[in-house]
Amino acid sequence: MSVHEGDIGAYLRTMTRGPVDQRHSKPFVGIDECFNRREINELTTRLLRRGLIYSSGPLWFQTRVRDGVPIGSFMGGVDRDSAFRDNSIVPDIGVPLKHDSWSDFRVVQLLVAHLTSCDQLVLLSENIRNDLGGLRYILKKVVAPALLERADRPRLTALFKKGKTHIEDYASAVENFIEQGSFEAGYFEVLF
Repeated sequence: MSVHEGDIGAYLRTMTRGPVDQRHSKPFVGIDECFNRREINELTTRLLRRGLIYSSGPLWFQTRVRDGVPIGSFMGGVDRDSAFRDNSIVPDIGVPLKHDSWSDFRVVQLLVAHLTSCDQLVLLSENIRNDLGGLRYILKKVVAPALLERADRPRLTALFKKGKTHIEDYASAVENFIEQGSFEAGYFEVLF
């Protein structure tokens, strides 16, 4: 972790959360960059329509360039059917900047910021590596201890897709898990 990226643990231990009656009790679902897929968008739309989640959204930005010049930064990238592709203000949104990716640290930063207004978070990811400084490492070694120190008991549940699991089976398992609503205080992870 570099100094310029901040200290997630300190943030979580000291963050001021909104009043209980103004925080969302249903989970916010954060979508990792590796899950920029139609099936995940359909899953979160279904969860939202069923009233099982408060909201969902991507946890990364995509920088797009045209002729080597940055055009803009788009949260979650730009889908093929996005309104940005037929836009009179920016008629050519360019292409994704090559070799540009959000670090796992930045993904976690964007996710935990939602704890100021939500009691529970759900992370969807297929990044199951336990590499030093990686997503699961940060969640287990930095986020988990900090959440346990808080008296207000925020909840963060990571639902990981294992490599050989079909995306449809994963989506079904996630939907069933969220429907059951058995979220534990602190950090908890499940691999489907």
